[in-house]
Amino acid sequence: MRAHPTLLVLLAACAPVTYSRAPDLPAYAPRSADRHAADPSGPRARVEDAERSLHRRVPPSVALLRDSVERIVSQLGERCTPHNPDGDGLHWQISCATETLFALGAFEPADASVLERWRAVGQTLAQLQADAAAEARTLRVAVSGFADHVRFASDHPCADLARFWGATVPQGTDARTRNAALSFCRAARMGQEIACATLPAGRCSSATLAGRPGLAFAVFGGSTTVLDDAPERFTTAVTLAGGEAVRCPCHRLGADEYGPPPPAADALAACPTGDARLYACDDARRVELDVWLDVDPRPDANTCALQAAEPNARALVCYQDGWRALSHQSALPRPRTNVVRDACATPNPRAWIEGRVRTDGRPCAAEVSVAR
Repeated sequence: MRAHPTLLVLLAACAPVTYSRAPDLPAYAPRSADRHAADPSGPRARVEDAERSLHRRVPPSVALLRDSVERIVSQLGERCTPHNPDGDGLHWQISCATETLFALGAFEPADASVLERWRAVGQTLAQLQADAAAEARTLRVAVSGFADHVRFASDHPCADLARFWGATVPQGTDARTRNAALSFCRAARMGQEIACATLPAGRCSSATLAGRPGLAFAVFGGSTTVLDDAPERFTTAVTLAGGEAVRCPCHRLGADEYGPPPPAADALAACPTGDARLYACDDARRVELDVWLDVDPRPDANTCALQAAEPNARALVCYQDGWRALSHQSALPRPRTNVVRDACATPNPRAWIEGRVRTDGRPCAAEVSVAR
């Protein structure tokens, strides 16, 4: 049977196209390599210049110290408040209410958990010194105690602590002498525990601590000398049931004993009665921890400690490091890395009890007292 001519035409039209050779591909214009990929020196130079500017403005040690202070505050407890007296980020003062650390009139810690908190502070300071060693000559730490005319719980001053710190604690039965001893013993006890925690276990002694480079400790008994200048610190604001606000004494000791001059009789009569220690007066009962970083002036050259084999990667890492330091301390002015005023020229203007294991005289009582 023969196929109809029309069918043959349709079959031929539907058959797949066949080629004797492969078709030519469309032509595309070649693209040149990006100039920055071929020569990154221009962008890298700008990144390194920005990095140098950032590092000159805020040393990374400022951020390290701020982070360490935040950790120390959390370790000491919620009744501790940090303060940056000079506004430059290189000196921090942490003030703690003593009743969170000591029993009334005592210089031994309230319980074992307080010891652990002090040791944690010492470990934080040791880590800070190690991390900031590339920039800071010395990490200086001072612990200062203050009393508010409370009774001294022991008849015997802390002779062992006084020997450890090379201090002389005066003997006496009058209120000022006994509270001077109490304030020093508190600072010395807390300072010893913190300082020993910066050393290897079992190696804490005055000689070992004195021989450790780059770390200086001192302890001070501020007594009541600063507080006596502001008698209002021995009272606290109390809101009565009717909403009236009055100021009441921190404790009810007689005027002829250890307390400051009592408030007016009518104001005292309005205060609630009961507990002999009516209220917590943090300004009057406190221990303060001062921490300084002595930082060398930064050179103009790039001092980023991080290294990378590839220069672009190194520039990026250093830039990020500098930016973190800047953003973390954006609220602080440029640090003053030189000593502007030598407070230690008059080392003990208020005749505080002082102790240290080094002979270089820093920290001194004047550095602590002038910050108030």
